[in-house]
Amino acid sequence: MKDLRDKVVLVTGASRGIGQYISQEFASKSAKVICVARTMSDGEHPLEGSLQNTVENIRASGGEATALSANISDFEQCEQLIENAKKIYGPIDILVNNAALTYFVPIKDYVLKRWLKSWEVNLHAPFYLSHLVLDDMIAQNSGSIVNISSAAAVGPGSGPYGDDNNEDIQNKSRRQGGGTCYGAQKAALESFTQGLAEEVYDNGISVTCVSPSLVVPTPGTVFHNLVTGFDDPRGEHPELMAKATVLLASLEKEKISGMKLKPKRRRYISPFSFKNLISVEGYSVDNIYSFTLSYFLFYFVSPIILILLIYIFYKIDFYEIIVF
Repeated sequence: MKDLRDKVVLVTGASRGIGQYISQEFASKSAKVICVARTMSDGEHPLEGSLQNTVENIRASGGEATALSANISDFEQCEQLIENAKKIYGPIDILVNNAALTYFVPIKDYVLKRWLKSWEVNLHAPFYLSHLVLDDMIAQNSGSIVNISSAAAVGPGSGPYGDDNNEDIQNKSRRQGGGTCYGAQKAALESFTQGLAEEVYDNGISVTCVSPSLVVPTPGTVFHNLVTGFDDPRGEHPELMAKATVLLASLEKEKISGMKLKPKRRRYISPFSFKNLISVEGYSVDNIYSFTLSYFLFYFVSPIILILLIYIFYKIDFYEIIVF
């Protein structure tokens, strides 16, 4: 695994939620973190959290971080952001495209301005920032880009659509609408991840994507009633996403570049869910979770072995088993 000490990391959407946890996790590994968002101070946004709080928490723990405010939906501001970040710490070694903006409304009710704005933040911004950091990464023949996706990228699958319990990211029937735009954006981001990974593979750069298995409790997801809080059993703690992100940025490109760590369906275990991230050469997220194989052995192989043993005991005299 790569040593993250003194690596320059830029994290978008770092004022709260997943981005805040990712920033703190990188700082705990002695990286130098550029925390990016629009909300610099408390009170500037209706939701709890600010860049000031994130940076103060990192510094209080002995880490190194700097806050830079930027509207990443604007390419010129992205250019200025990267320029300012380089002046502070030098070229970006690791880029984490985490910031997201969406409105959970059906397509028929979607306001065009909001539709375009969310695409600018959720898909255009990762392109802008990746484009701007790649020259330095290519020159150094190293670098890592980690994109944060969502279970919404999976979509409802092909029809027909009956009156079943096929729920979307809002834990309600998909037929009520609301997650179509966000799901399309995250699906596009995952495709962008693999395409870019292939393009820069020979330049020593890894490009990966990580997605939660469930909704991650953040001020935003709580506001949209996706979960009630950190204790909601329908959600997964943002610390797990942070650890998975740091792990992906730490591994060599030969092991993980182009990998999409994503769930097959909500509520179901998938070998690509970040909860099962031991897949890469025995590495894990603090060894908290085991690979899907363990689930397979426990739930499928063990019962079969038990049935076979029962059958043997019934078909063969117990004394003969002892003797032979």
